[in-house]
Amino acid sequence: MASYCVWCSDPLQLLSANQIPENAALTMLSRSHPFFPTFEALMREAAAHPPVYDLGTSQRFAREVGLVRDLFAPEEYFAGGFNPDRSIGPDACDFHCDVQNLAEIADGSAGCVLSMEVLEHVQEPRRAVAEMYRILRPGGLVIAAVPFLFTYHGKSGRTTNPVWSREQPTQWDHAHGGYADYWRFSHEGLAQLFGEAGFSRVDAYPIDGRLLSRLALFGLIPPLSRVPGLLRFLGHFDCPRLGRATTMHFVHAQKAT
Repeated sequence: MASYCVWCSDPLQLLSANQIPENAALTMLSRSHPFFPTFEALMREAAAHPPVYDLGTSQRFAREVGLVRDLFAPEEYFAGGFNPDRSIGPDACDFHCDVQNLAEIADGSAGCVLSMEVLEHVQEPRRAVAEMYRILRPGGLVIAAVPFLFTYHGKSGRTTNPVWSREQPTQWDHAHGGYADYWRFSHEGLAQLFGEAGFSRVDAYPIDGRLLSRLALFGLIPPLSRVPGLLRFLGHFDCPRLGRATTMHFVHAQKAT
């Protein structure tokens, strides 16, 4: 039986079931999440625009991307992280990068950029998105995921005041072991962020609605996802809409040909 996107009703091609990677436990999505078919369709389009650069990640095929790694040709997928851990084996990042200054990647050399829950952790997201635009070839695209109604998830360890002091300025750590959590983005903020960078079209997709977003705030989505069919059932009563409560948005931003 065919499956359809819950937003546009277009038919979607789904992956056959396979083993979920170990790092999938850390993702905001799972195969049982109502948004997963739309996520899979976005990743399928990303894989059709090689080479694909997964920027700001901790390793190759981390988090949600690991759920659909079979879509990507390994030789056309490149992962970049800030001072990445090279000791984790074959899935270690391919190169070091600062998403706010991608000097190591030439203009117009990428077919697609993936940015999975990265922009909230960078001090200057406008610079990061401008750099993504620069490295894309004409017709290239960005697929990004950014939280909206979601708990703080930085690793800076700053839990006491003062959070800033002129006498002792904060030394920010951008590595995966100590990054901060700066920003949240509405669909209108994302339109401004990507539009001003030069993208010709920007689409934003909320992953859930009022019900599931509140369950996510209480950390209940992972245990609920273990009950077969429960999240899909709840999704029938939780229609995602732009301008309403949602855990996060996925962004599809296209560069003009």
